Amino acid sequence: MLKMGFIGFGQYGGRQVDALLSLSHGGMYSGMAVNTAVNDLDALQHVPDGYRFRLKGNSFGAGRTPELGLQAFLDNGPEFVDMAQQITKDADFIWAVAGLGGGTGTGALQGFLEHGTGLFEQPIGLIVTIPRDDDGAIQKINTMGVLSHIQAAIEEKRIGAVLIVDNDRFYRQFAEERRPGDWRDNSNLLLAETLHRVNEISSSVGQSNFDRTDLLKLLSSSGCLAVGSAEIHQLEQESVYHVIRNSLLKGFFANGYRLEEAEYYATCFTLNETGEKIRQSTYEQYISTHMRSVFPNALDSFVGYYNNHKNSVLTLVSGLGLPERVFAFKDQIPNSETRTIKRFEAPTMNASPSNPLLRKKSVESSVDNPLLKRSSPSPLSSEKENPLLRKRQ
Repeated sequence: MLKMGFIGFGQYGGRQVDALLSLSHGGMYSGMAVNTAVNDLDALQHVPDGYRFRLKGNSFGAGRTPELGLQAFLDNGPEFVDMAQQITKDADFIWAVAGLGGGTGTGALQGFLEHGTGLFEQPIGLIVTIPRDDDGAIQKINTMGVLSHIQAAIEEKRIGAVLIVDNDRFYRQFAEERRPGDWRDNSNLLLAETLHRVNEISSSVGQSNFDRTDLLKLLSSSGCLAVGSAEIHQLEQESVYHVIRNSLLKGFFANGYRLEEAEYYATCFTLNETGEKIRQSTYEQYISTHMRSVFPNALDSFVGYYNNHKNSVLTLVSGLGLPERVFAFKDQIPNSETRTIKRFEAPTMNASPSNPLLRKKSVESSVDNPLLKRSSPSPLSSEKENPLLRKRQ
């Protein structure tokens, strides 16, 4: 297994890291929570007290105002770096975790993307949420603003895999299934269990292995990461292939991507005695041929076969572009809202890429959206003085 370090920003980031650490064993996972709101930090159960970093200056949150979260993060930069580097020093891979749309998580993540990704020796990935359709215009405007910075970090290869959690998908599906409990807690636990399963399989011993080095290669690939998981009930060649494909088209962590953009993919089977037939050369040839048609531009692929009491498949796809849902946000924001709401205009952010939704009064007339084309490197990436490393007063 890979040793993973987690840095959670804001309410969601802290709760998701808390869920991930609940599955840790043998010191494989370490993590910290960063927040302006003391009550959010106090609610955590698995993040140790000493690993809860309060951004001094405001104890009551950032009120969905990302510039407050950003400024708080920069004001506490050196102290944050000291703690984060210490907590993640033994990790093979680091995940920065944040919910997009709020104040602390959105603002702090932007500050981390602009100034923090180069301060760690390990590759860094992101776990982020995107708002529901029912959420307000402010959350979607905030999300679009930070997504432009994520896109820039991907294109400049300053980060690796970006795992996107679509809150709307979980909210609606869990309601349809009438799952008991808070849908947010269920979502956090499902992501934690899925990522833990991915990590576990990289250390399993099988007839053909997808090992930890292969996993690290996928996670280090810049772009979105899709994860498909499904049980296999029918063992005909065509049925097995369709199970794999459907898990990528309809899965919780795989919906809405253009799969032809993938750089790498891995297909890992767990099989019982009946399912062993999937390992036959005729099956492997059939499945690999069809998978190549789904991922025509992939640079490499991996396959693993493992013994288990049930037949299932886990598929990882890395190097993808942003999912389709993020491009629909601008159509959900009333023009009147964009005229009255100002975001990402604090003095420290004057040099950052402007939010395409706020350039003009009309959202529809914004034609220079960095999410829809390759963007140039952020001017902040060339700053001589990193505010996270400035000398303490």
